[in-house]
Amino acid sequence: KRIKQLEAGNAKLQQKVDGLERDLENAKSARAAPQAVEKKGDKKTGKESEAGKKRDENAGQNLEKAKKELADTEKALSKLQATHDAKMKELDAAAKQLEAATKRCSEVEEQVKDLKLSVADLDAKLQKERTLRKKYLQELEDMKGKIRVYA
Repeated sequence: KRIKQLEAGNAKLQQKVDGLERDLENAKSARAAPQAVEKKGDKKTGKESEAGKKRDENAGQNLEKAKKELADTEKALSKLQATHDAKMKELDAAAKQLEAATKRCSEVEEQVKDLKLSVADLDAKLQKERTLRKKYLQELEDMKGKIRVYA
């Protein structure tokens, strides 16, 4: 957003510089014409010539000021572009890290899913073995009782 503002300001300043350069050229050509008339001795033209010189000086000062503003704006724009480029590189690196982390997360989720299935299978086997153990223990106790009866 700031870059767009600076670019717009840069364009305005460039237009201003172009306008001031045209004004300067017009003033120079206007000054050249009165000098030719001034040679003939016309006092009115001399005053116009002085006014033209003042306009030239003002236009030159305005042109220099506009050029300085343009240079400052371009410098600020280049700094912002460098900052923008650095931030974009950081963003790209962060995006790559995020992609790697997402991939790793999906791998871990897959492993967790497999381990949950394995745990469920082992729980089922454990329950089956407990049931068999109780059954065999009861049969053993029953046999001990029968042996005592026979003995």
